[in-house]
Amino acid sequence: LRGVVRLDRTGRHNLFAGLSESFRAPNLSDLTRFDIAEGGQIETPAPGLEPERFVTAEAGWRTRHPRWSATVAAFHTVIRNQIIRTPTGASVDGLAEVTKRNSGAGYVHGLELAASTRLDIGLLTTLTLALLLLAASFAAVSLYASSLTAQPMAAALLSFGLLLAMLFMGETAGDSLRARGWPIPAAFAQVFSPLRNFEPLGKGMLDSYAIICPLLLAAAFLILAIRRLDGRRLRG
Repeated sequence: LRGVVRLDRTGRHNLFAGLSESFRAPNLSDLTRFDIAEGGQIETPAPGLEPERFVTAEAGWRTRHPRWSATVAAFHTVIRNQIIRTPTGASVDGLAEVTKRNSGAGYVHGLELAASTRLDIGLLTTLTLALLLLAASFAAVSLYASSLTAQPMAAALLSFGLLLAMLFMGETAGDSLRARGWPIPAAFAQVFSPLRNFEPLGKGMLDSYAIICPLLLAAAFLILAIRRLDGRRLRG
């Protein structure tokens, strides 16, 4: 039994309520088991078991939109004739006897929250690419900073300082040069602005320049790190 009430003409927002009944029939183990149970007890067959009964009432709210949907629902389930292993008070071969009986009852209630959306594969792809390029450029800068000093703490602080300077100075320098009508120096400054290169890819736009800039940045700092380490090796 189920009912739905529309809260608007489009049918996007609905209230619903329902009442349902179900059962679980005794399985072969419940009916015929004759074996040692937990705790050194012996379980005997129970051929007269009845099915477990469940009655569930639920009510909730659901909204549907072109790209996503959400549901909030509360439920209450009453359990009757639950099959439980129960001592009989007798003994078999010196072991306490237990058997299955329909002696259990109870209830379960709770709140359900559900949501779904349509995945934009193109946006996820460009976001993944943007994160990989951002991580590669940050790793190259950090590697170069590590090649400048043998102290781990100093290398970490230097890496943080370089990345912070690039985040702020790259944005400022690019906008300033572009405002003065110097597009070529502004484009060069964008190489040192990781967030500016992240923006188009983060919006789902496959911008070739936004891909090339972090690759150039990573390559430049990797070359600097290699030259630094090679120079240290030659000096002994």
